[in-house]
Amino acid sequence: MATGEFANDLLHIESIRGLRNFEQFEEAIKTPGPWIAGMDFPFGQPRKLIRALEWPDSWKKYVEHVGSMRKDQYELGIRKYSNDQPYGDKEHKRETDRRARSISPMKLAFVPVGKMFYQGAPRILRSGASIVPGAPNEDDRIIVEAYPALVAEALAGTRSYKGGRNATQRSERLCERKKIVEALSTEKCSKDYRLTVNLDRIELDRLIDDPSADLLDAVLCAVQAAWAYSQLDYGVPDSCDKLEGWIVDPSQLNERASTPAGIREANPSEFPGHDLLDRITTNPSICHGKPCIRGLRYPVDAILELLSSGMTTEEILADYSDLEREDILAVLAYAARLSQVKRVQALTS
Repeated sequence: MATGEFANDLLHIESIRGLRNFEQFEEAIKTPGPWIAGMDFPFGQPRKLIRALEWPDSWKKYVEHVGSMRKDQYELGIRKYSNDQPYGDKEHKRETDRRARSISPMKLAFVPVGKMFYQGAPRILRSGASIVPGAPNEDDRIIVEAYPALVAEALAGTRSYKGGRNATQRSERLCERKKIVEALSTEKCSKDYRLTVNLDRIELDRLIDDPSADLLDAVLCAVQAAWAYSQLDYGVPDSCDKLEGWIVDPSQLNERASTPAGIREANPSEFPGHDLLDRITTNPSICHGKPCIRGLRYPVDAILELLSSGMTTEEILADYSDLEREDILAVLAYAARLSQVKRVQALTS
């Protein structure tokens, strides 16, 4: 959690500290206002899911409903619904997710933002703060949904600034974090967010060296919160579906051009065949023996679902930092190999 003061288009970050459990989080959001906070988890679910599961038709009521459910009950309901949907539409997106090119808030694996919603949204509702746009009120504690990857992309042109599977990747992503940190105090930040950031009280090496980028993400969430504070209706457009919620960021106010699905951008001439297929492994103790990428818990069918949902290779790599471009190509090569079956013979008893 990064805290600071915003005045005269300058955001002074005064401190960054960790919240180690939900109790500390709840205590932090009960701190008397006035303040505004940007929080990096989805505040809502897609309208299509809400209607299908017959949840109440208001943000406050369906979040209360989710908060009354056991965790396993909530996850079972999401999984059962998702399993019954056709390929390419198993995990829906909100309008704000589509514009931000972020993953579905239904997702319970890999980056489990669906679990983050379950733990986060009911807690901020119970705090009594003004939740924008789902449950605004007269409280002087204001909470908006943030997505720090959008700030990183605006300032440094990348969403890949976390982790890294090998030394080369880790070095590259450290450089990206440095670019982001440096851009916060420049005209680039001022142009995109109408503010600059003062980090004089923060040890910059901590922001840059932290491979998880949790510290940096806290600062980037503060940037989005400060930007929202300076905007009419906190940067949420009239067209926003309040049932779903909204990520506050200037990029969200413009329609993004649709990006071709990753499966279209793959060129068969790039496939070296056997070399790529060596990346696909099976192990009875991993994902119940499903074909996976390099022994990691990334099943081939899960990556294919992401591609068929419209995510590009770059978007998948940005969300799952331990994957490589060749892994995505290997998944496509594996699917191509399976599609070469000459004939399916029905067996009758």
